[in-house]
Amino acid sequence: MTPGADGPLFDVVPVTFSEFRDYARLDGMEEELHRVVGLLRALGGAELQWEAPAQDRTLSAVIERLDGWADPGRPRSSVLLWMGHGESDGNKAWLAAYDSRRGRSGTAVNLNTLADAIGEEWRRRLHSDTWSLVVVEACRAEAVAAGLTALLAGQRPLPRRLAVIGVGGDGPTYLGELHAALSSTIGAYTVNDETIDLEDLVTELKKKLPGGAVWSFWLHEAPPLARPGLPAGPVTAPVDVYHDLMAFIGRLQADLRAHFVPSAQGGAEGERSWFFTGRRRDRRRIATWLRTATEGMAIVTGPPGSGKSALLGNLVAYADPVLRELLIGAGQLEHLPESERPPDGVFDAVIHLTGLDVRDVLSRLAAAAGLAEPSADADIGERVESLLGRLRDRDAPLTVLVDAVDEAVLPLTVAGSLLRRLAGLPRTRVVAGTRSSTNERLDGPVPADQNVLDALGGAEHCKVFRVEREPGALADYVVRRLTAARAEGTFAADDATIDDLAEQIANRPGQEFLYARLAVHKILNPEDGYPGAPGDGR
Repeated sequence: MTPGADGPLFDVVPVTFSEFRDYARLDGMEEELHRVVGLLRALGGAELQWEAPAQDRTLSAVIERLDGWADPGRPRSSVLLWMGHGESDGNKAWLAAYDSRRGRSGTAVNLNTLADAIGEEWRRRLHSDTWSLVVVEACRAEAVAAGLTALLAGQRPLPRRLAVIGVGGDGPTYLGELHAALSSTIGAYTVNDETIDLEDLVTELKKKLPGGAVWSFWLHEAPPLARPGLPAGPVTAPVDVYHDLMAFIGRLQADLRAHFVPSAQGGAEGERSWFFTGRRRDRRRIATWLRTATEGMAIVTGPPGSGKSALLGNLVAYADPVLRELLIGAGQLEHLPESERPPDGVFDAVIHLTGLDVRDVLSRLAAAAGLAEPSADADIGERVESLLGRLRDRDAPLTVLVDAVDEAVLPLTVAGSLLRRLAGLPRTRVVAGTRSSTNERLDGPVPADQNVLDALGGAEHCKVFRVEREPGALADYVVRRLTAARAEGTFAADDATIDDLAEQIANRPGQEFLYARLAVHKILNPEDGYPGAPGDGR
């Protein structure tokens, strides 16, 4: 199935039990569920939480939960995740609900009930390309999975794009076995595996399950999983750092993964190294503002293609101590003195504004501040007033970084009606990256107006950092790009040739970092015909 931008690829539907009337309590169930869901989220899953309290997860509540999974209203891929107690008398197996009686299969969830739900779910998605995994982590899980598979094999139409996975063998099981096996399986994939074949994933998981039982039904027909948690482009790092780095990046919020972290690379999509260079003075000035200002707005502006987003992305990377140290350990960032980097954890919200309207930004800000979203029934003005009022009443400081103000939906409204007023609140700071005008275009004349800056408050009310052209940094960028390509065997040139190309590109009047990126791309990929590189006659 095809998700929306950064949307879920599949649903995760937990049916889990920590308390029972007649069975031993399963301590640590919530923590274990959180760990497993976290792994599935890294593959694109979205949890559909079971809101029922532990003592309300009775047999009737389970049947209702299974009905909701089987008939979601639209075909979709899913993981049904059962974690709890199971039993078998050697002839049949069953699963316990809160009110089930030990040794009494008639009071428990029998396999016919579960098989009927799976069959109904299959009929709902029969004509789509969706899939389902049914995972049972429980005592006697092998008997549960085997009995369930036998029942499914007799159904018509026979289910497809389905796997039944039993975790725990045919005896007692212990919480943690599924997480350990799943973590090891997912960890074997690298960032260069942009998709994961579902059948391959289940096969590898089976190898790592202690006493696990796995049966699949035409799982090879399922489309591959596109991995939403990847950074933009392959990454190389020492083995002892690589998996920690990839796991951390996969947990980042969408804006960080999809815009700010790639922007911090300072390179192009698909590059294997980070090539951000220069901007030491700008970075130091913004870091100083973040360490000294207690409220207000800092605007990072400059011509199109000048590297504003790269600078902001670099600041975001250095401000997160875990990400920073992982990237330094991976050889992707350099150590910086404290004066050149922001305070650790300084940004409470990081938002890429391209395509967002005021409502979207309000939602992001409310989440960052731990506040409920303004009522959807109110008009937009009332929603702005509501959130700003509640933010004003908070005692805690708030620092927000936003980029591409000029690319928001109705950018002047977002800038003037929301961001400018936000920066005017006590204990609140905004760092905003933007072109100075909505009329500013790449390679176009400098516009007479600065309407975005004016809407944000202008130089008289804001600290404005203008990103200026740095020929030396441009040349260094080109040398690093071409030298890395030569080391990978995709470009052949001696040092003198590389230096000459770097000088030509860096000294071309009026051209910014974006031009340097395009010029290097043309040198490395002459068949693409990018204009503006050395030797094209311009």
